[in-house]
Amino acid sequence: MRIAIIGAGPAGLAAAKIISIKNQVVVFEKNSDAGKKLLLTGSGRCNIGNTNNDLSKYHSSNNEFIEKIINDKNLDKVNNFFKEIGLVLKDKNGYLYPYSEKSSSVLSCLKSSLDVDFRFNTNIENIERENDKFIINHETFDKVIITTGGLSYPKTGSSGEGFSLAKEFGHKVINLNPSLMALETSIGLEKEWSGIRCEVNVSSYIDKAKVKEEHGELQFTSYGLSGICIFNLSRDIRLALNEEKECEVKLNFCPWTAHLSNYMEENKDKYLTNICDGFLDYKLTNIILKYLKIKDKKWCELKIDEKNKFIETLTNFKVKIIDTKGYLDAQVTSGGVSLEEINLETMESKLVKNLYFAGEVLDLDGDCGGYNLTISFITGLIAGDNHD
Repeated sequence: MRIAIIGAGPAGLAAAKIISIKNQVVVFEKNSDAGKKLLLTGSGRCNIGNTNNDLSKYHSSNNEFIEKIINDKNLDKVNNFFKEIGLVLKDKNGYLYPYSEKSSSVLSCLKSSLDVDFRFNTNIENIERENDKFIINHETFDKVIITTGGLSYPKTGSSGEGFSLAKEFGHKVINLNPSLMALETSIGLEKEWSGIRCEVNVSSYIDKAKVKEEHGELQFTSYGLSGICIFNLSRDIRLALNEEKECEVKLNFCPWTAHLSNYMEENKDKYLTNICDGFLDYKLTNIILKYLKIKDKKWCELKIDEKNKFIETLTNFKVKIIDTKGYLDAQVTSGGVSLEEINLETMESKLVKNLYFAGEVLDLDGDCGGYNLTISFITGLIAGDNHD
């Protein structure tokens, strides 16, 4: 059979590897080479997966379908695939990387394992259906697999053409939104706190109801808040802002203790800046003192209300979110081709025979930590199976 794959990202390359064993495969890619977005993953280190694949790490408009894709059988399929192409993995606290910690190693292993016909610098405007065949750029194919990615990182070529193609074939595309991106604030401290980093617990609240909590390194920026812990809150916040709901995050700058007041009392004869030097960036301490309009005194010299305000700010600092960054900075797209219309055993369309979808084009996305690449590899491998 002659099979076309549209998109040379991880899903497309994984599918191509499996299919090309017994079939003629043509991979269409709008860029001049494969895996442009893959090379940027994890700042070039490529966090390719995770040892913790709890279903809560994955998201869809149809959450009941997630376990049909993310399960032990399919995760084993991905691990075996990596071994087959000669990719050695490194486990760093549950985060999986290529042993070299270079995304180029992943791409090299993928490409060197392939025997396919690449058509680079090629755009697909439409796909015609004729006598149960597919016509792409005047070429005829028996099957087509769409692995075009989403809308995030448009500089890598992601422009959403897969969604347009899906709609042309009658598929429902669930509301598209950027995900895994920074948050914008207007608290008035942005210029002062820009560049500061610290370890925090951060929680998201929508209409005052707690939604999610994360732990990690927070990065203060000139426009708001960033860092992996923030990215993992951004999906829910983006959807809530679309509905004009009130969004807020609460920061705990002292996740190392649940008894900060006791710690402060133990150091009551020290100045606030001296106490906080033991666990907080001095710049942040000074910003907080200025924000609270409290002078740098000894802890024992503070009034009770000042002590309470200081403890509350360090453990429960409230920041209103006014917006999120967009597709230009987002790591992934949420929403996509409805899983209801896909046979999740094969990734074949239930509407159009011999049409398949895999990767970010689907209504399935994950948290930071290798989960989105896991989705791409799993769905790509499923789509590549059973084409004898």
